[in-house]
Amino acid sequence: MDTYILSKDKKAIPEPDPIKWSKSRKKSNWLVKKSIASDVEISTVFLGIDHSFSGSKEPLLFETMVFGGPLDQKMDR
Repeated sequence: MDTYILSKDKKAIPEPDPIKWSKSRKKSNWLVKKSIASDVEISTVFLGIDHSFSGSKEPLLFETMVFGGPLDQKMDR
């Protein structure tokens, strides 16, 4: 399992040490971007774990989800 931390400038940095990774999860704000327009909210969060699970692709580290409107509950990584 590939783990990452998020730098202050919002860049993903590999962190293989599980203790350091775990401590960073407690300190960091994983919400990267939040947009609100009328009745729709769009949220992007940093996952901290590579969700591609393949090893050959670019790591999937961010998840964006829509709350409200016609795309309610739609998610993309």
